[in-house]
Amino acid sequence: MPSSDSRCQCGVAAQFFSPLAKMMALNPLVPRLFAWRGRDPAAVHRLLKGTGSTLDAHGERFYRRLVGSPGHVGAALEMMANWDLHPLLRDLPRLKAALLLVAASHDRAIPPDVALRIKQLVPQAQLELIDGLGHLAHEEQPARIAALIIAAAERAGVLAVQQEMSI
Repeated sequence: MPSSDSRCQCGVAAQFFSPLAKMMALNPLVPRLFAWRGRDPAAVHRLLKGTGSTLDAHGERFYRRLVGSPGHVGAALEMMANWDLHPLLRDLPRLKAALLLVAASHDRAIPPDVALRIKQLVPQAQLELIDGLGHLAHEEQPARIAALIIAAAERAGVLAVQQEMSI
């Protein structure tokens, strides 16, 4: 069983962001303020760079639309406000299902060492470290990330089950 220290380290972001998000989610003006700021291309560019990801101009335009939507910002804040990772961290060592951890070497939002700590909790997990990508690896190289997920689903027998069920 992992020590409480390793559990705490894995949930540091949630311990900080969840209470902060709760405070921000209570104020209906916050999503509007974020969305107003999100309409500035330079602000969105800095936000994306802060994740360690590099998106093309088309990808950045889509993110401006997302970050410029008070509804989307409000939903994201609500999601973060409701994070409670302690039960997940407690139960992870008992996980029986196959687990694929995809970590990106340049991820500044959830650094790769978090995936390494999770791998310690779930030794049978498969860890894929993607070099050169950031937090939005699935948008930087969608085919590559999709292939990893599809391969893991095939190994776990999930895709075969879905195909049999659809016949």
